[in-house]
Amino acid sequence: MTAPETWQKSGSPLKEAVILALACVAALFILAFIAGLVTAGIDSEGGPSYAYYLALAATVLVFIAIIRVIWRRRPSLRLPSSPRMRASRVVLYACLSLSVAVGIGLSFAEGPAATDLSTLFSSAAPISPTAAVILTFGMLVTTALSARWHMLLDEHERLAYDFGAVAALYTYLTVSICWWLLARGGLVSPPDGFIIFWLVMFVWMIGWIIRRYR
Repeated sequence: MTAPETWQKSGSPLKEAVILALACVAALFILAFIAGLVTAGIDSEGGPSYAYYLALAATVLVFIAIIRVIWRRRPSLRLPSSPRMRASRVVLYACLSLSVAVGIGLSFAEGPAATDLSTLFSSAAPISPTAAVILTFGMLVTTALSARWHMLLDEHERLAYDFGAVAALYTYLTVSICWWLLARGGLVSPPDGFIIFWLVMFVWMIGWIIRRYR
């Protein structure tokens, strides 16, 4: 038994799953950021500065550190022995690969003007036509893959997923209707669909985690 495997078993499943998920998300963002830096360096007039190379080197080191975190938890990334669960995991990895491709594609297509994280927290931040087309395509493909992934889930995973979905649905109905009624009474501002969307997604995720790892 190797040291990483021993270390892997010492943590709780929920803690390890959260760390792995956060590390994967961070790796996707850092990889897209590196692609944007490289594109900006290529397009810069007069060549990149020393500060640019220091920033690029620091970002690469952060990316390597994140990859090391993921590598130490690689046993949890192995494909299950069950054919059904194996297919489900393959679909999940396909979604992650698509996310990487979309992020890198946006960074290289738009260069220094690539869409950044600020657009996730604003419903009014403009994006370029290229970003809109790439993101829409990625969303459609991801939705199709997600539907296939949902069909392949086992009973335990499906119950956790459905529990989070029902909790999210009740959240949407309660928040949107109450906010709308209060707004009609002049007590609050008009409903913000963007805020409601992220609240529903957050509740869905928390509901899934609670049911999956309790």
